[in-house]
Amino acid sequence: MDKVQQVMTWGKYYWPFAMLLVSVIIGGPEIFALITNPNNTLSDYSWFELGVHKHFVPTISWYASFGVYIIVAVVLAIHIWFKGA
Repeated sequence: MDKVQQVMTWGKYYWPFAMLLVSVIIGGPEIFALITNPNNTLSDYSWFELGVHKHFVPTISWYASFGVYIIVAVVLAIHIWFKGA
């Protein structure tokens, strides 16, 4: 069975613009926070909302979830940047 090759239309312009926009929206305030006061960063806010203390000691479940996150990130990067993988 042959695959039908479809030509990309709006996605060719939308996705790069959307990624750039999200990077600027999150990156701009994050860089400003790092320069002025690291307690204003997104990661510090996330830790506050999750109730994680400054002297956090990672547990096995933390390492396991971090490992899964890294695996998913690597698999997605390979899938996105190397078509057919």
